[in-house]
Amino acid sequence: MMRRGGDRAVTVQIGAVLLLAILFSALALYQVNAVPAENEVVEIEHNQEIHDEMQDLRNAVRAVGAGGGSQPTTVTLGTQYPTRTLTANPPPPAGTLETSEAGSLEIENAEVSERVGEYDESQLEALVLGTHDTRTLSYEPGYNEYRGAPTTRIEHSLAFNDFGDATVVLPGADQRLVDGDSITVVLLEGNLSATSTGSVTVDPVADGPTDPVPIESDGGPITITLPTETPAAWNETFADESDVTVDSYDETAGALTIELDGDEYDLQVSRVAVGDGDPGSEFGGVEDRAPSTGGDETLPGPRVSPTVDDEVEKGDDATVTVELDNRGDPSDPDDRRGGVALLEADWDLEGEPQGETVEMTDPPSDGSLSDSVELIEPSGGGNEMSYAELSIEVDTSGLEVGETYTVSVGAADTRGIEEARALVSFEVIDDEDDGDDGDDGDNGDDGNGDDGDDDNGDDGDDDNGDDEEPSNLEVVGSPWTTGDDHSEVVFTVRNVGEESAEIDAISFDSTSSNAENVNNAGSNEVTFSVGGSLNKGGNDRIPIDGEPASLDESATLEPGEMTDVTAEEFEADQGQGQGRGDRIDMREHDLTLTLYVGDESHQFELEIPNWTAGDVTLSDHWQSDDIYTTGSVDIDNSDIEADVHAVEEISITSSWISGHLESGDSVDVDDSDVGSDIHAVGSVSLSTAWIGGTLESDESIDMDGSGVEGDLRSAGSVDMDDSDVNNNLESGGSVDINGGDVGGDVYATEDISASAVWIGGDLESDGTIEIDGEGVGGDVCAVNDVTITDSTIEGNATSISGEVTTTESWVGGTEQSEAGGTC
Repeated sequence: MMRRGGDRAVTVQIGAVLLLAILFSALALYQVNAVPAENEVVEIEHNQEIHDEMQDLRNAVRAVGAGGGSQPTTVTLGTQYPTRTLTANPPPPAGTLETSEAGSLEIENAEVSERVGEYDESQLEALVLGTHDTRTLSYEPGYNEYRGAPTTRIEHSLAFNDFGDATVVLPGADQRLVDGDSITVVLLEGNLSATSTGSVTVDPVADGPTDPVPIESDGGPITITLPTETPAAWNETFADESDVTVDSYDETAGALTIELDGDEYDLQVSRVAVGDGDPGSEFGGVEDRAPSTGGDETLPGPRVSPTVDDEVEKGDDATVTVELDNRGDPSDPDDRRGGVALLEADWDLEGEPQGETVEMTDPPSDGSLSDSVELIEPSGGGNEMSYAELSIEVDTSGLEVGETYTVSVGAADTRGIEEARALVSFEVIDDEDDGDDGDDGDNGDDGNGDDGDDDNGDDGDDDNGDDEEPSNLEVVGSPWTTGDDHSEVVFTVRNVGEESAEIDAISFDSTSSNAENVNNAGSNEVTFSVGGSLNKGGNDRIPIDGEPASLDESATLEPGEMTDVTAEEFEADQGQGQGRGDRIDMREHDLTLTLYVGDESHQFELEIPNWTAGDVTLSDHWQSDDIYTTGSVDIDNSDIEADVHAVEEISITSSWISGHLESGDSVDVDDSDVGSDIHAVGSVSLSTAWIGGTLESDESIDMDGSGVEGDLRSAGSVDMDDSDVNNNLESGGSVDINGGDVGGDVYATEDISASAVWIGGDLESDGTIEIDGEGVGGDVCAVNDVTITDSTIEGNATSISGEVTTTESWVGGTEQSEAGGTC
């Protein structure tokens, strides 16, 4: 008789082996694909943090070099990967912070023009001119996955990222070696070399600085030779100084020579020690006081003590409170001051065109020393103040969210003795970070149901008193003026809601100009490009008083649709005859207005720049002023330390733009870097480009070998080849990604195709999704079919009405076809 039951155990064993094989294959796929991608995200985030810490270290070295003392600063050299249960991490990455070999900083073709205190000219020349030993600092990451991470360097007050074939200066960390007619040399002394996965604290200690030493050319141009391994960074940064020319670079010696066009400068020198260094004591004794005769000592000038909030919302002023104290404590030998009246105070926002000097000798009774500086104490002022408290308002509207900015403050007394400058820093944050604009009170005082003071030009987070429905209208880009007298204002509004918006009224609430009315006698006062207008007719006009004026024909915006709104003409008075008054040039003025959609109101605060007419073409050029033009902009091989705005197309080639780009047409960036956001009404094309902020197009976006640090948003299709987006990607069309990484979510209203790409968040499409290679860190969901090949999906894979097909892939969650519902 045959015994059939003996075969059953063999079948079970074979099945168990197969299941184990599948499990180990899935784990192997996860280990090979997902783990490296997740670890790379951790490394990228750490690299962004180290940039801020190196900027803090640079500021500490500068502050200690300017004011003495010490300022310990912590630098996080490495990072840790998340703990894993079934898969393995490589060893945590370590980084190295180290000083370079000593190099020579040399000042030539200069002589001291007058003595300083007890030092005569020849003594000063031997001390501050000639050759000095100095070093640079660098941070070198040792990441396992983030292969393109830069080396972050600090050289002679300049902090920048060195990518090998390109350099990018850290925000607010430009060079301060030469600034106008001042030369500030901070020599770095000591050996420092630390490699760790943890943190290291650097405690810079200074000798000096000297008081300003007046120098002048001894015949030829004054030259300064610097040790550096990255001449390209200095070629770029010295473009900020019109009287500085890069003369040569000795590659063998690693020395860059710059030539100063001016004849007279004030030179200050200090030495800062790190690691095992000793700063010495040769520079601190150079003080601007009369030679000692055994009598009274000349006491130092005023003490400067500034404070500011650590974080300031973008659009709000950063209020710096400063105590200037020239009284001191006569009973304390280490705290004695001159006791005479304060002469002047000054402030400067490093890396930005903000700052000024104010006189302290005869302040007005209201305490207003300037538009940005107010005398708080003593109230009412006085001619003999040896103590004062100031309030300085720093405008943040043009600063970048997430960046840290440093304010430098100084003061001098009537003897001309200037105290060492003091530095204070703040970070600019988004006003949406805390979920509240912080000053809307009961959300209804202005009677319009909006907060009335949102810098973004809408009612922000609250819509008529609650936080549930955001505003469905927003202003896009910057307003501009038209007409020969610039009395016509044009701005663009977009419907960002999910339903159509019918605009039926408008009010002009206030303006910083002298305009009292809007009047275009015989024609429309307000015109919408999508249709819709208001014509008061005859001598009637729209007063600037906040009262709504109903449109003759309403303007309807569908979701995502935009319209140009033209208001004309702004007048100072009523005029005669056909109602014509004196026209008002609205450039460089503010205008507050409200658009009404049924019972809802949306208030906008417009800042109207000074636009120029016609096209702008720049080549081999540098400038720090913003560009506003009603034509096109073409920039080639140039450094623009400002924003660029154009009504027509913008083309950037082989250039650096520190601010943002804004175009009423298309934007084309080739072999260039843009430090902030890009917004285009037309299409955007990037080739070998880096964008430091958000990239946004109202048409389509095409990227090749490029990177975006912020979000990417396109009303149309997105096509990416070997390109990276650090945050989220959103498309109103199709998305085609071939190589690269997306750090956040990807959403498209049409089909998505992703090949050899890692997506850190969710992947969602209202059409189909095809994934071939690499994977997704979150869920995958499409209305139609989902096809996954040779990829890793950490979350679920879902199709609402189609099929989910996987080939040689691993899905960590569930696979569900024809799931119904929504993603």
